[in-house]
This record gives sequence, C-alpha cells and structure tokens, in this order.
Amino acid sequence: MVAWTVVRKGAGPAPAPPRVSRAAPAHPTAPRILPLTHRFLLPVLAATVLGLSACGSDQDTASPGAQSTPMPSDMPGMSTPAADASPYDASSGKVTIKATEFAFGPSQIQAKAGKLEITMENDGAAVHELVVLKTDADPGSLKVTDGRVGEADSVGEISETNPGKSASHTFDLKPGKYLIVCNVKGHYMQGMRGQIVVS
Repeated sequence: MVAWTVVRKGAGPAPAPPRVSRAAPAHPTAPRILPLTHRFLLPVLAATVLGLSACGSDQDTASPGAQSTPMPSDMPGMSTPAADASPYDASSGKVTIKATEFAFGPSQIQAKAGKLEITMENDGAAVHELVVLKTDADPGSLKVTDGRVGEADSVGEISETNPGKSASHTFDLKPGKYLIVCNVKGHYMQGMRGQIVVS
C-alpha cells in the first residue's frame, strides 16, 4: 500500500514563532551611559558656571563707585616738581638757577642773610621769569588768579627772559623764608616754584 502525502502548492514549512530577545538587566553598579547630547552639554554648562563665578568674584573685590583719586600731576595744568635731594648751599652769596619747562633747578636753596646774587639761565623753549616772594607759605599753596600768583610780597625779580638767554639780579634778603616762582601765566601751576631759606 502506498501512502501519499499531499503538499499544497506554494505552502512552505510553518514559520517558527518569533524569538523575543530579552536583555539582561543592567548590573546595579554598572556606569550609566548618558545620551550623546548630554555628554556634550555638560562640559559647556560647567564652563559657563565657572565663567560666571569668576566674573562675580571680580565684582566683589572692587568697592562700588570706587574711583582713583587723581594726583596733581594728572590734573590739567597742575604738576608736582620733583623735590631736590638736599638744599643747594648758596652761602657764598651766589646761585645759578636753571629754568626749564616747567621747573627751577635747584628749587631748594639755603643762603645767609644779606645780598644774594641769583642768575637765571633759561634752558627751556619758552619765556620764563623769576620772582622772589617773602612768605612762609608752602611753595604749592599760593592762590592763583588768571594763571598767576599775587606779587604783593615780592622783594624783587628777574624779568621775563627769552630761551637760551640768562639774566641776573642781586637781592637783599633778611632771615626767613622766601618763594621763587615763574609768574608767566600758567607756569607756577605747572611746577615752576621753589624755596629759599635764609638764616
């Protein structure tokens, strides 16, 4: 007896049921992998926070509204001449003072009472003069009006002298303090002043 197996046309073996792949649960201590976007954003955020912190610390160190106080040499029309290391000894009765922009040298002089011959050499590029005032005032404290100081206390002067020229005058000085100033407009304020102490 022959057994026949009927095979339907187009039919194939029955498909196997789909296999469901189940991933093993992550180990509790395994590192967590962040998404790609998070890995790029975190360093950027950290840098931003650090930058803001740095800015904040700079602002905290500066007191609010603090401004640097200008020195006289920084103010328009004002300057502070360098002080001489030691007063010039004019006990011989003579002294030569060089005038430049804008200072006298020497600017501190000691002399004996009596006659003092002062020669002013104009080594600058502008006209200068030398006025001697009998006063105990500080050299930089005189009142200025229209760029000049008052000459009520004057005991004499060397008149305006052109650049490259020199002029002399003999002063009769009593014991005390005197100021020398260039009273050409604006020159006193820019530092052309000094002191003579007579004993």
